[in-house]
Amino acid sequence: MTMKTGGLGGLLLCAALQTTACGGADPLGPDDDTVIPLAWEPGEAFAVVVVERQSKDPLTLADDRCGWYLQLGEAARAGELPRSDAEGPCVVTDAPVELRGQPGIEPFCGGTIRIEAGELVQTVTVCGETIPDRMDVDCADLDTSRTVAITSRAGESPDDELGDGELRVDRGGRPDIMAPEPQGDGTALWPEGELLVGWGGFGAESVEIVLRARDDGGRAVRCFVEDTGSFMLPERLVAPYRDRIASLEVARVTQTRADIDGVEVRLSGRTSDALWLYPPSRP
Repeated sequence: MTMKTGGLGGLLLCAALQTTACGGADPLGPDDDTVIPLAWEPGEAFAVVVVERQSKDPLTLADDRCGWYLQLGEAARAGELPRSDAEGPCVVTDAPVELRGQPGIEPFCGGTIRIEAGELVQTVTVCGETIPDRMDVDCADLDTSRTVAITSRAGESPDDELGDGELRVDRGGRPDIMAPEPQGDGTALWPEGELLVGWGGFGAESVEIVLRARDDGGRAVRCFVEDTGSFMLPERLVAPYRDRIASLEVARVTQTRADIDGVEVRLSGRTSDALWLYPPSRP
């Protein structure tokens, strides 16, 4: 049985009980409900569609950054999200969580796919030699509806490997960061003890917590956990960031999946909040 807790009461309960779901001494591996698979075997094929709304850009704290990507890839060999370290559900990686650029993943032809997310309506032909990059979008277009839908039709080109399918998912609400306790608009102090991250609400498919140096957009600690309202990050992975200003992002992931002609399709909404952690001033 999984215990779901949210809000301040959930933070205090998790801190007191130190349960596995809250990031205790014996955490589980990464949650499987991630926007891309974190590992793959030869011959597996994936279609990944993500619509992202960041209430704050984690590296600039600028408000309202939105985008989406539609990426199709097939594994030529076994692989996983590159990492230099890992503990429990957390990995240390320089790689973005996208199919694009992952080791052993090659593009394949999926024909024409239609995506609808609020006022964003695009029909895209995905059939090239590269996997497309993320595309920015006006957040006002997304905010007219939380529903994201994609439609694929079979046989749109001789090489079309993605058949008929329609998927729909609702984007989750913003996971307002509650711990560490914000000191202002988008800032907080590094806690003296362990880094307990708490957020408002719970119940989506998963949450991705991202910790990285503010002046380094590359390497990050990424934890893929259940949406229980709180999680304690492994101190061994957190320690290298404590003496600097760090960016902390909490992203709620809603997701639906389907198998279409042997292709695993993942349609996700990713909605996040962010703040910067400042080292306490020294006397």
